Amino acid sequence: MRVRGKNGRRNDPPLPADVGEAIADYLRKSRPHNASRRVFFARQAPVRGDN
Repeated sequence: MRVRGKNGRRNDPPLPADVGEAIADYLRKSRPHNASRRVFFARQAPVRGDN
């Protein structure tokens, strides 16, 4: 898994086995068909007004 943070910094955190299995299960069974290899992506973090 690759995470890109502020200023384009990359971080490759360890992926626990149970999380990897859950993502694989999602990709096999629940994800809508998509040509992208990205699993989750967003250009910007959600804006929350309760901070």
